Amino acid sequence: MVRPSLLLFAALPAIAAEVTHIGETGRVIAISRDEGREWKLGEQVCAYRLGQEKGCGVVIKLIKKGALIKLPVANFEIAKGDQVQSVELGRSPASDRPELLSSSVKPSESRFRWDLTGGLNVTSSFFFPTLHLQVSPFPRITVGLLLSYVDSSLGSTTLTAFGVSATVGYYTQDNFRGFWVQGGAGRYYKSNAPTGNVTAGAFLLTAGWRGYWDLGLNIGAAAGIHYISNTKVTTVGSQASELQPLLLFDIGVNF
Repeated sequence: MVRPSLLLFAALPAIAAEVTHIGETGRVIAISRDEGREWKLGEQVCAYRLGQEKGCGVVIKLIKKGALIKLPVANFEIAKGDQVQSVELGRSPASDRPELLSSSVKPSESRFRWDLTGGLNVTSSFFFPTLHLQVSPFPRITVGLLLSYVDSSLGSTTLTAFGVSATVGYYTQDNFRGFWVQGGAGRYYKSNAPTGNVTAGAFLLTAGWRGYWDLGLNIGAAAGIHYISNTKVTTVGSQASELQPLLLFDIGVNF
């Protein structure tokens, strides 16, 4: 006698392979096994969500839980959980696997990424290290928090100041890649005995490029303008211009 539980198990559709990891460069993804079989080196596979093809690549390495796939170009349309199928030249993959028409992965899930960078901002009268945390809730749009630190001295006078700014950015490629424009506004705070505490409003506007390394690091360079309403907060000695040219360099990671 066949048990009901075995009949139920036999009636269930086979579980398709899926994307389990996206590489930082967008060129390599990891996939699970396909119904328990082994993938083959050089085999071509495609990823699907709701029946729509998101990208294709070739098996370059077999791993314990599946395989690594190399894509011809960086592709951040593919998301963790997308279903994967082996592709034979000249056929329509989606029509062969009806189960690919359903997916529990929301398209927006792979878009919510963070970027943390440390860098150096240089103006015509001072320079300062920065720590910048950005989040990308929408494709190519970022919002962030920029922390700045200024420490300089002239003779017996020492200046220490801290800055906090909110930023908004836009990238021409998927999040944190390509040509990049950014605007930000915030305040600087200086605690300096004998002159007392001083605060000043500030804003910046930059344009530049952010690239990606295979090591998972990204590096950015930009130029623009920096404005501060009271230069005594950031400058010791002679009075500096409130509006100054700005160069920005940083390096960081996505997570």
